[in-house]
Amino acid sequence: MKLSVGAALPSSVTLHTLPADVGVQYRYAIVNDKTVLVEPTSRKIIQVIE
Repeated sequence: MKLSVGAALPSSVTLHTLPADVGVQYRYAIVNDKTVLVEPTSRKIIQVIE
């Protein structure tokens, strides 16, 4: 799977909740050994963390 900002993750990818003290509505996932921030409603990648 190619990881890029704006790409939507399939429903088979598990989204994890960030700690409440972070204060953002995003979730994160680990894909291809990389962490990505995801907008949970659309499942679109917001940022790929290198």
